Amino acid sequence: MDGRHDVRLEEQASVFVADRDGQATGGTHGLYERRTRVLARYAWRFLPSGAGVFRTVLAKSPRPGIFEARYAVGDEASPAVVVCRRMTAQALGFHDELEISNMSPERSSLSLELEVATDAPSHDLMRVQDRTLALERTDPDGVDRRVVLAFDALGAARPDGADWELSLAPGERVHLHVHVRVIKPPAATSPAPPPPPAPRRGA
Repeated sequence: MDGRHDVRLEEQASVFVADRDGQATGGTHGLYERRTRVLARYAWRFLPSGAGVFRTVLAKSPRPGIFEARYAVGDEASPAVVVCRRMTAQALGFHDELEISNMSPERSSLSLELEVATDAPSHDLMRVQDRTLALERTDPDGVDRRVVLAFDALGAARPDGADWELSLAPGERVHLHVHVRVIKPPAATSPAPPPPPAPRRGA
């Protein structure tokens, strides 16, 4: 991996590191919270019907904390399907937004898969509920760390990510969203001070 071309989105204590296409697939890639990696994998797969393959035609970071990419399938001059992506770093995670456009004169079908994973071989807690995936583990230092992924209404959560199945009419556009949020462990609280002693009679 050539780290000189890595994407790095940073906001306060949250850092997301990925390859030049915006995919976190291994090595030092992933989402970090205060130098602790909470996601080791965050990668998209775009699977159009037919023999076409998506390619990255644009990838840039116009300013710190923002990553934009454009993926397309079909003829380079007039692609059949285009995916425009925008990632925005946040204080406790990031927002990933995709706009899928059918540029062809015919209906197009497309499957999208988002793969996620942590460093833990198993999770103390893994909850899949409708459009939400929560992963939690207890690190050797005894601290519970949880990352929650929330998907739009078209997404179907699964234990290792989410799936979308799209069928777009000619010229149709669809917006997809993924919100990734790190739940910080609760801060230790000091015990409440004891109540003042009751006043003595005759004092």
